[in-house]
Amino acid sequence: MRFALLTCLGLILAIPALAEDALSPEKVVKAQTVFRLAMTEETLGDMSVRTAQAIVNEINASLAPNGQSLSTDQANALIARFSSAFVAEMKAMEPQVVTVYAKNLSDRELDLMIEMYSNPEMAAIMTKLPRVMEEMMPLIQSSVPRLVQTVVDSMWADGLLSNL
Repeated sequence: MRFALLTCLGLILAIPALAEDALSPEKVVKAQTVFRLAMTEETLGDMSVRTAQAIVNEINASLAPNGQSLSTDQANALIARFSSAFVAEMKAMEPQVVTVYAKNLSDRELDLMIEMYSNPEMAAIMTKLPRVMEEMMPLIQSSVPRLVQTVVDSMWADGLLSNL
C-alpha cells in the first residue's frame, strides 16, 4: 500500500514536469523568432567585444602587481579571438536558449517580445540595455556595503543578532 501511495505521489509530482517538456511546435517557432531577433550579429558582436574587453582588463589587473600588462596587439588578438568564439558559441546554443524561452515565457510574452524586437526603436533600447546595466552595476555595487552595514546594525539594535 505504501509503495502504491509513493508511486501515485511520484506520478502526480511528475505531471507538471512532463507537461513542461511537451512544448508546442508553435511555441518553439515563436521562441526561435525571439532568439533570432534578439541575438543579431550586432548584438552578439557588441556583447562579445564588451565581455572580451572585461577579460583583458581582468588579465591586466592580475599582471599589474608584477609591472606587466598585455600589449595592444595581444589585447586586440584576445578580443578578436574571444569575440569570434563567443558569437559561434551563442549561435550553437540556440536550441537550448530557445527551449529556455519556450519553457519560461507564455505565448503572449513571446508574441510581445517578437513585437518589441520587430520595432526598431524598441530593438535599439534592448541592444543598449546591457551597456546601461554595465554602467549601473558599479553604482549599485558601491552602495551594497553601506546597505549591509545599515541592515546588520539595525538587526543588532533590534536584538536579532544577539545570539551571535
